[in-house]
Amino acid sequence: MSPELTAGHRETGTRKRLAPARRKTLIMDAAARLFAEKGYSGASITDIATASGISPSVIYDHFDSKKELHLALLNQHGSTLIKATAEHAADTGEDLLRLCTEEFFSFVEQHPYAWRMLFRDPPADDEIAAVHARIHRHGTAAIAGLIRLVPALGLPPGIPRESADEMLAQAVKSSHDGLAAWWYEHPEVPREQVAALAIALTWGGLAALTGANSGPECSGAAGEPAT
Repeated sequence: MSPELTAGHRETGTRKRLAPARRKTLIMDAAARLFAEKGYSGASITDIATASGISPSVIYDHFDSKKELHLALLNQHGSTLIKATAEHAADTGEDLLRLCTEEFFSFVEQHPYAWRMLFRDPPADDEIAAVHARIHRHGTAAIAGLIRLVPALGLPPGIPRESADEMLAQAVKSSHDGLAAWWYEHPEVPREQVAALAIALTWGGLAALTGANSGPECSGAAGEPAT
Protein backbone atom coordinates (compact mmCIF):
# COMPACT_ATOMS: atom_id res chain seq x y z
CA MET A 1 0.00 0.00 0.00
CA SER A 2 1.28 3.47 -0.89
CA PRO A 3 2.31 5.94 1.86
CA GLU A 4 -0.63 8.15 0.89
CA LEU A 5 -3.20 5.40 1.35
CA THR A 6 -1.52 4.19 4.52
CA ALA A 7 -1.74 7.72 5.85
CA GLY A 8 -5.41 7.77 4.99
CA HIS A 9 -6.01 4.63 7.03
CA ARG A 10 -4.04 5.98 9.98
CA GLU A 11 -5.92 9.25 10.00
CA THR A 12 -9.29 7.54 9.71
CA GLY A 13 -8.43 5.20 12.57
CA THR A 14 -7.54 8.05 14.88
CA ARG A 15 -10.60 10.09 13.85
CA LYS A 16 -8.39 12.93 12.67
CA ARG A 17 -10.36 15.02 10.21
CA LEU A 18 -8.65 15.42 6.86
CA ALA A 19 -8.74 18.56 4.78
CA PRO A 20 -11.15 18.20 1.83
CA ALA A 21 -8.35 18.43 -0.73
CA ARG A 22 -6.43 15.69 1.06
CA ARG A 23 -9.49 13.45 1.21
CA LYS A 24 -10.11 13.94 -2.49
CA THR A 25 -6.52 13.05 -3.32
CA LEU A 26 -6.71 9.84 -1.30
CA ILE A 27 -9.98 8.90 -2.96
CA MET A 28 -8.64 9.52 -6.46
CA ASP A 29 -5.37 7.68 -5.80
CA ALA A 30 -7.22 4.63 -4.50
CA ALA A 31 -9.78 4.76 -7.30
CA ALA A 32 -7.09 4.97 -9.99
CA ARG A 33 -5.41 1.84 -8.66
CA LEU A 34 -8.64 -0.13 -8.37
CA PHE A 35 -9.99 0.95 -11.76
CA ALA A 36 -6.65 -0.01 -13.31
CA GLU A 37 -6.56 -3.40 -11.61
CA LYS A 38 -10.24 -4.38 -11.68
CA GLY A 39 -11.76 -2.24 -14.39
CA TYR A 40 -14.72 0.09 -14.02
CA SER A 41 -17.28 -2.63 -13.36
CA GLY A 42 -15.07 -4.58 -10.97
CA ALA A 43 -14.26 -1.67 -8.64
CA SER A 44 -17.02 -0.55 -6.28
CA ILE A 45 -17.34 2.55 -4.14
CA THR A 46 -17.02 0.25 -1.12
CA ASP A 47 -13.71 -1.06 -2.50
CA ILE A 48 -12.48 2.48 -3.05
CA ALA A 49 -13.57 3.50 0.45
CA THR A 50 -11.70 0.57 2.00
CA ALA A 51 -8.54 1.25 -0.02
CA SER A 52 -8.52 4.98 0.72
CA GLY A 53 -9.60 4.82 4.36
CA ILE A 54 -12.45 7.21 3.52
CA SER A 55 -16.04 6.24 4.27
CA PRO A 56 -18.39 5.75 1.28
CA SER A 57 -20.61 8.60 2.41
CA VAL A 58 -17.66 11.01 2.37
CA ILE A 59 -16.68 9.85 -1.12
CA TYR A 60 -20.15 10.93 -2.25
CA ASP A 61 -19.43 14.37 -0.79
CA HIS A 62 -16.77 14.73 -3.49
CA PHE A 63 -18.27 12.72 -6.36
CA ASP A 64 -21.93 12.14 -7.11
CA SER A 65 -21.29 8.67 -8.50
CA LYS A 66 -18.65 6.14 -9.43
CA LYS A 67 -19.02 7.30 -13.02
CA GLU A 68 -18.24 10.90 -12.11
CA LEU A 69 -15.14 9.74 -10.22
CA HIS A 70 -14.00 7.63 -13.17
CA LEU A 71 -14.55 10.48 -15.63
CA ALA A 72 -12.62 12.90 -13.42
CA LEU A 73 -9.68 10.51 -13.38
CA LEU A 74 -9.78 9.93 -17.13
CA ASN A 75 -9.79 13.66 -17.87
CA GLN A 76 -7.05 14.40 -15.35
CA HIS A 77 -4.74 11.62 -16.51
CA GLY A 78 -5.38 12.26 -20.19
CA SER A 79 -4.53 15.94 -19.90
CA THR A 80 -1.41 15.20 -17.86
CA LEU A 81 -0.16 12.64 -20.36
CA ILE A 82 -0.69 14.83 -23.42
CA LYS A 83 0.95 17.80 -21.74
CA ALA A 84 3.93 15.71 -20.64
CA THR A 85 4.55 14.17 -24.05
CA ALA A 86 3.51 16.69 -26.68
CA GLU A 87 4.52 20.14 -25.43
CA HIS A 88 8.22 20.11 -26.26
CA ALA A 89 10.67 21.76 -28.64
CA ALA A 90 13.93 20.40 -30.03
CA ASP A 91 16.49 21.24 -32.70
CA THR A 92 15.93 18.13 -34.80
CA GLY A 93 13.09 15.72 -35.50
CA GLU A 94 15.05 12.88 -33.94
CA ASP A 95 15.68 14.89 -30.76
CA LEU A 96 11.99 15.79 -30.55
CA LEU A 97 10.93 12.17 -31.02
CA ARG A 98 13.44 11.03 -28.44
CA LEU A 99 12.28 13.61 -25.90
CA CYS A 100 8.58 12.90 -26.36
CA THR A 101 9.08 9.14 -26.25
CA GLU A 102 11.16 9.30 -23.10
CA GLU A 103 8.52 11.49 -21.48
CA PHE A 104 5.79 9.02 -22.45
CA PHE A 105 7.53 6.07 -20.84
CA SER A 106 8.45 8.18 -17.82
CA PHE A 107 4.74 8.88 -17.38
CA VAL A 108 3.96 5.16 -17.67
CA GLU A 109 6.61 4.38 -15.06
CA GLN A 110 5.58 7.11 -12.62
CA HIS A 111 1.82 6.70 -13.07
CA PRO A 112 1.22 3.02 -13.89
CA TYR A 113 -2.37 3.04 -12.65
CA ALA A 114 -3.18 6.20 -14.60
CA TRP A 115 -1.73 4.70 -17.75
CA ARG A 116 -3.62 1.45 -17.24
CA MET A 117 -6.87 3.34 -16.82
CA LEU A 118 -6.31 5.25 -20.04
CA PHE A 119 -5.28 2.30 -22.19
CA ARG A 120 -7.24 -0.68 -20.97
CA ASP A 121 -10.51 -1.47 -22.75
CA PRO A 122 -13.14 1.18 -21.90
CA PRO A 123 -16.21 0.09 -19.91
CA ALA A 124 -19.53 -0.54 -21.60
CA ASP A 125 -20.87 2.88 -20.74
CA ASP A 126 -21.54 5.29 -23.59
CA GLU A 127 -20.49 8.44 -21.74
CA ILE A 128 -17.25 6.98 -20.41
CA ALA A 129 -16.46 5.34 -23.75
CA ALA A 130 -16.94 8.71 -25.48
CA VAL A 131 -14.51 10.45 -23.10
CA HIS A 132 -12.07 7.58 -23.48
CA ALA A 133 -12.21 7.87 -27.30
CA ARG A 134 -11.85 11.67 -27.15
CA ILE A 135 -8.68 11.41 -25.06
CA HIS A 136 -7.17 8.98 -27.54
CA ARG A 137 -8.11 11.22 -30.46
CA HIS A 138 -6.44 14.15 -28.75
CA GLY A 139 -3.34 12.05 -28.18
CA THR A 140 -3.16 11.06 -31.86
CA ALA A 141 -3.78 14.66 -32.92
CA ALA A 142 -0.95 15.87 -30.68
CA ILE A 143 1.46 13.41 -32.31
CA ALA A 144 0.22 14.41 -35.77
CA GLY A 145 0.96 18.02 -34.85
CA LEU A 146 4.56 17.09 -34.11
CA ILE A 147 4.92 15.16 -37.37
CA ARG A 148 3.44 18.15 -39.22
CA LEU A 149 6.51 20.14 -38.17
CA VAL A 150 8.57 18.06 -40.61
CA PRO A 151 8.62 20.21 -43.78
CA ALA A 152 8.61 17.34 -46.30
CA LEU A 153 8.03 13.60 -46.27
CA GLY A 154 8.93 11.12 -48.99
CA LEU A 155 5.51 9.51 -49.29
CA PRO A 156 4.27 6.80 -51.63
CA PRO A 157 2.45 8.39 -54.59
CA GLY A 158 -1.11 9.50 -54.07
CA ILE A 159 -1.13 9.87 -50.28
CA PRO A 160 -2.11 13.42 -49.18
CA ARG A 161 0.19 14.94 -46.58
CA GLU A 162 -2.61 15.54 -44.08
CA SER A 163 -3.73 11.93 -44.23
CA ALA A 164 -0.14 10.75 -43.97
CA ASP A 165 0.43 12.80 -40.82
CA GLU A 166 -2.65 11.24 -39.22
CA MET A 167 -1.72 7.70 -40.28
CA LEU A 168 1.84 8.07 -39.04
CA ALA A 169 0.62 9.53 -35.75
CA GLN A 170 -1.68 6.56 -35.24
CA ALA A 171 1.15 4.16 -36.07
CA VAL A 172 3.49 5.84 -33.59
CA LYS A 173 0.82 5.91 -30.89
CA SER A 174 -0.14 2.28 -31.44
CA SER A 175 3.44 1.07 -31.27
CA HIS A 176 4.12 3.01 -28.08
CA ASP A 177 0.86 1.88 -26.48
CA GLY A 178 1.55 -1.74 -27.36
CA LEU A 179 5.07 -1.63 -25.99
CA ALA A 180 3.83 0.05 -22.81
CA ALA A 181 1.21 -2.67 -22.40
CA TRP A 182 3.93 -5.30 -22.67
CA TRP A 183 6.06 -3.38 -20.17
CA TYR A 184 3.16 -3.23 -17.72
CA GLU A 185 3.37 -7.03 -17.57
CA HIS A 186 7.20 -7.01 -17.45
CA PRO A 187 8.07 -4.20 -15.01
CA GLU A 188 11.51 -5.69 -14.33
CA VAL A 189 12.72 -4.33 -17.68
CA PRO A 190 14.39 -0.90 -17.21
CA ARG A 191 12.52 2.07 -18.63
CA GLU A 192 15.62 3.18 -20.53
CA GLN A 193 15.64 -0.07 -22.52
CA VAL A 194 11.96 0.16 -23.36
CA ALA A 195 12.22 3.79 -24.46
CA ALA A 196 15.37 3.14 -26.48
CA LEU A 197 13.68 0.34 -28.42
CA ALA A 198 10.60 2.49 -29.05
CA ILE A 199 12.78 5.34 -30.33
CA ALA A 200 14.80 3.05 -32.60
CA LEU A 201 11.65 1.49 -34.05
CA THR A 202 9.81 4.76 -34.61
CA TRP A 203 12.70 6.88 -35.81
CA GLY A 204 13.80 4.18 -38.23
CA GLY A 205 10.56 4.57 -40.15
CA LEU A 206 10.24 8.34 -39.88
CA ALA A 207 13.87 8.90 -40.78
CA ALA A 208 13.40 6.99 -44.02
CA LEU A 209 10.48 9.26 -44.93
CA THR A 210 12.33 12.46 -44.07
CA GLY A 211 15.53 11.46 -45.84
CA ALA A 212 17.48 11.58 -42.59
CA ASN A 213 18.73 8.05 -43.28
CA SER A 214 21.22 8.20 -46.09
CA GLY A 215 22.26 4.55 -46.07
CA PRO A 216 21.80 2.42 -49.20
CA GLU A 217 19.01 0.44 -47.61
CA CYS A 218 16.83 3.59 -47.69
CA SER A 219 17.60 4.60 -51.27
CA GLY A 220 14.46 4.65 -53.36
CA ALA A 221 12.35 3.42 -50.48
CA ALA A 222 10.05 6.41 -50.56
CA GLY A 223 8.22 8.29 -53.24
CA GLU A 224 8.38 11.94 -54.17
CA PRO A 225 8.53 14.44 -51.27
CA ALA A 226 5.11 15.73 -50.30
CA THR A 227 4.65 19.13 -48.75
